[in-house]
Amino acid sequence: MLTPAQRWLHGLILFGVPFLLSWYAFTFSHTQLLPEAVLPLQQVLLLETAQDTPPPLEAPSTLISLPDHWNDRPVNSATAWYLGIINLNVPPNRLWGIYLPSVNMNVEVHLNDQVLGSGGTFDDPVARLWSRPLYFAIPNGMLHPGVNVVQIRLKADPLANGLLGPVYLGPHSELRPAYEQHYFLRIGLVALITGVLFILTVVIGLLWLFRPQETLCGWFALASLTWGLHNLNILVINSPLPTRIWDWFFNYMMLGWFSIISTIFIHRFLGLHRRWLERSLLLLGAFGSVPLFFVEGPLFYWLAIRVWDTVLLSIGLYPLGLVYLTYRQRRDTASLLLATAGFSIIAFALHDWLLMNNLISRVEGLYIQYAAPAVIIGFGWVLIRDFVRARDEAEQLNQELEQRVAEKSSELERNYQRLRVLENQQLLAAERDRIMRDMHDGIGGHLVATLSMVEAGQASRAQLADALRTALDDLRLMIDSLDPVEDDLSLVLGMFRARLEPRLQGGPVQLRWQVSDVPPLPGFGPHKVLQVLRILQEAITNVLKHAQASTLTLRTGSSDGQILIEVADNGRNGLPQTGKGRGLDNMQQRAQAIGGTLEIIADGSGTCVRLQLPLPHS
Repeated sequence: MLTPAQRWLHGLILFGVPFLLSWYAFTFSHTQLLPEAVLPLQQVLLLETAQDTPPPLEAPSTLISLPDHWNDRPVNSATAWYLGIINLNVPPNRLWGIYLPSVNMNVEVHLNDQVLGSGGTFDDPVARLWSRPLYFAIPNGMLHPGVNVVQIRLKADPLANGLLGPVYLGPHSELRPAYEQHYFLRIGLVALITGVLFILTVVIGLLWLFRPQETLCGWFALASLTWGLHNLNILVINSPLPTRIWDWFFNYMMLGWFSIISTIFIHRFLGLHRRWLERSLLLLGAFGSVPLFFVEGPLFYWLAIRVWDTVLLSIGLYPLGLVYLTYRQRRDTASLLLATAGFSIIAFALHDWLLMNNLISRVEGLYIQYAAPAVIIGFGWVLIRDFVRARDEAEQLNQELEQRVAEKSSELERNYQRLRVLENQQLLAAERDRIMRDMHDGIGGHLVATLSMVEAGQASRAQLADALRTALDDLRLMIDSLDPVEDDLSLVLGMFRARLEPRLQGGPVQLRWQVSDVPPLPGFGPHKVLQVLRILQEAITNVLKHAQASTLTLRTGSSDGQILIEVADNGRNGLPQTGKGRGLDNMQQRAQAIGGTLEIIADGSGTCVRLQLPLPHS
């Protein structure tokens, strides 16, 4: 039982260490203690061009403020030039320099059309400087009185997700020390951490090689190896591999496998033998890694960042929860250090996930590499504790834990099976209710109206045929809405076209199909699809009955966070003579029911019915 003082000390370690690491990473690694004599370039001229020579100052450009995040604006080129103007009354009488704390991916710096230097090759694979501060000395005499132009050529990463952070000019004697301090914290310290990780990999790996029963050593060596290899993504400038292959292996796969290996390490530390979960994680790593290798272009980075990294961040919460709960139960040093390391990793990983998804500024750079000391201490302490523990006691504890885990796994499996049965029953009942409602609102209403016409004896055969045809069309729409379209409205409209063209073939109205791909609508299920189809059916019926048109156009598009679907004709006003009949009211109500808006535009050239559906992020 811990005393109050010990509980306070443990709490300080558990939450204080991640806070101190975060404060260190932010304050010292990303905030430059610059001298007052520096001259920042706050506004520059931007020119998106792939040319390799500085453009003239009078070339068409855009005035922007630094830092410049390319993901904040449309980008037409993976290369851009920045022109910064400096007016000097008197040229400096000592050596000056230019300091760039953050760039992505590579830069070449010119001053007054003279090259100062670059970070490396601009050919693919482009030099990787996305986490490396840069400094270029300005020879004496290059700065002159009047207008001086700093010209920076920037080559972005394969996603054209470029970044030019702050740019500083100043005396070499004052600016260079700030750069060197920042360089050590961003690169030198990471290189030191990486060296320690590789040394631990060799030492602990050899120990495991000679004592295979010490599986904890093997998983620790693998965790150190994967983290060290991931850090090469920061340290290596000139990649020997194509950029996408390098990113796949060192950036995404190594970090992902570290998360999986760390989970298995925590299992071994706690004596848990959840083989099914470990196999699932290993299969996830394999089936996530191999297919991702063959994905090309922007889709690769979208899957790697939005899917792979998100899944791995979620997986990381599981071992963190395990060690924290273990610490709450045991209150021992090993659990405390592992929980502290886990909180540090998750805090920094969450920051990096937000950064990679462009939700926070990328000028600060990544944090995850600074969590390694806490991990080394936590994992290393566990190894020391494991070696000093009596073997017989450890084996007995493992046997007891294995039995408990097996019992809990069986219980969870039974509960899971029961829950699946209940969920399937609920899903079937909900789908049955939805279909019944749609039938009642659609074909049911048409059949009731047709029956009334028959009973009244006032309807002609043509009217009855038209009423039955309308009911049959609605039934077909219901059937089409049940097809799995995976939120793809273009596919829905393609099925609608297959129903529509035979109806128009040989008639006076010609169909013009101007449907292009539109963004997906997540969660746009069969009920909403049916409402869209009914709106289109009603609009086309109005054209055929009332517009006396020769052309019917169906087109799609997207604008201002909305998907647009339009039915237009070139006839006279295609609306019913009542102006606001039940058909138009039904169309409006259907649009409102699915969260959209319906707009009807009628002029001398025809009528346009426009359905607007908001995208989820708008």
